[in-house]
Amino acid sequence: MSMKYGDLHKEYQWLVNELGPRLDHEPFSAEDIRYLAERLPPRLVEFMEYSGKATYLGGAVTICNPREMAPILALIFKSDAVLNHKDCTVVSFGAFGNLSIWSNLYRNMTIKLAEGKLLSQALAPVQFAPGLIPKAKSVPDPNMVAAGSVLHELEFADFLDYAGEPMFARCLSAHGPLALGECYGFFPALAFVGWDSPTRRVEHIRKVRALEHFAILAQAQPFYLTTVGRNGVERVREIG
Repeated sequence: MSMKYGDLHKEYQWLVNELGPRLDHEPFSAEDIRYLAERLPPRLVEFMEYSGKATYLGGAVTICNPREMAPILALIFKSDAVLNHKDCTVVSFGAFGNLSIWSNLYRNMTIKLAEGKLLSQALAPVQFAPGLIPKAKSVPDPNMVAAGSVLHELEFADFLDYAGEPMFARCLSAHGPLALGECYGFFPALAFVGWDSPTRRVEHIRKVRALEHFAILAQAQPFYLTTVGRNGVERVREIG
């Protein structure tokens, strides 16, 4: 590995510490690193080179190969007037298909594949109480903001079942850990039966190849730019 822990900026050293030990791991190729360097802020590229493709937090988080994930974004965004898949890069994903994305135009975004949702503070801001979030006095450094595209907390990689309870620990026990390139998928997919279906339970989960499963979900349902407003979760508009 050419990048060492001490070479990383302190923000990314902090991420390494939060993620803990790698499980499955493969280094990025030189071609992959060149692809990342064309699309991501330099310090994030350094972190990606240090990490390689890897699973963390018991398999709940995967640092993925963005080049392989690019077609998934093309399927979701289609010919959207605002979102261009060429501007967006999937950096990491959670065990159930939450994609964490960096956009040079809109910064950090999340796509919840199982639910057909896209979250973007830049495009559809969460309506916080006045004065709760201080206004930035300067334009944030993309190198620092981009650290948010790396999932590093189980809470954001987990998924709630029909009763509102976290699923990852129970899926890990029932179905075993995820290898690199795998995810937990619902059968039948929630895209076909509704995201709030009673089938949203551990017994309806299987381990599947992530890329193939994500491609199915990307084509099985419309996706909506979504935010949290005063009345709860709100759809802003359909993507594509």
